Amino acid sequence: IINIGKEESPEIDLLSPKRSIGILRNYYNENIGLKKTCVDLYVALKTNYLSDDPFPDKVIRGKDDMYFLGDNYNELFKDAFGNTSISITTLNGISNTLIKTKKYLKQRNIDFYIVIAPNKHSIYKENLPFELQPKETRLDRLKNHLVSNTDIEIIDLRDVLIKNKQAPLYLRTDTHWNEYGAFIGYEKVIEVMNSSRAIPQRQLSEYLMSTSIFKNGDITKMINLEVQDEQIQLAPKFKPQKEILEVAQTNYHTKNTSKTLKLLMYHDSFADAWMNFFDETFGEVVYLKGATVNEQDIEEETPDIVLIELVERNLGQLEKKAPK
Repeated sequence: IINIGKEESPEIDLLSPKRSIGILRNYYNENIGLKKTCVDLYVALKTNYLSDDPFPDKVIRGKDDMYFLGDNYNELFKDAFGNTSISITTLNGISNTLIKTKKYLKQRNIDFYIVIAPNKHSIYKENLPFELQPKETRLDRLKNHLVSNTDIEIIDLRDVLIKNKQAPLYLRTDTHWNEYGAFIGYEKVIEVMNSSRAIPQRQLSEYLMSTSIFKNGDITKMINLEVQDEQIQLAPKFKPQKEILEVAQTNYHTKNTSKTLKLLMYHDSFADAWMNFFDETFGEVVYLKGATVNEQDIEEETPDIVLIELVERNLGQLEKKAPK
């Protein structure tokens, strides 16, 4: 018998785990003060004794102890197999926004790119707990819609990441890629940009790859589960040339006098792992959180290139307001 140790706390019998889970769930809902204790015990029972996902809508444990977000987040688990929908209204809305944005930037001689950082589900589908017949995902449908109705192309990193996953690209307990995965994405982006401009690209051989212990991934943290992970890091063998000009909650600005072009990047948290690579590639980089190109940003920064980086599960954000 396990007693939580406070007055009127429930008694948990490990020989009757299913009954104990029901008791814990009720006590959790009725007693605010012991929520974390009850959650910890609930997670331990479901994970260690029943080998089940404690909160399957939020977190799913896949093969080889790889954790994934559940369908509570934009139905991304279903979308990994193409079992979700994206309305024609949304597709048209995204198209119209991107067309207006590209036109606005082209009038100012600014190159425009959109890159999608894949969900971990898309790269490690074989680690999901089961398989389904794959169909078109929301990203597939958006790309096809843009090809049929616009001259806008999305830089889709899924194929290049899958091709290069001999080493781990994503953290097992987290939604994000590691620095090696981020570098593979960076390489692909610069390759596409080089079709229009000559941009000096950093090579993987210029970095020392190492591993370190990573704790408290953003996925396992959601269920109060402490799982130790190993992450790949890339340290430059050369002396970094960048100078940090500004650091704020939504704004990060670097300068590198050894390079020339200026990049303005709208981004989410996936960009955190690849900023060092772009900082050593461009003469100036302004990072702004979000996915909406703003006229004031363009007028103030006058960049040569604008890039929107967005994680796959948040494609709908591309439908937001376009510059006039």
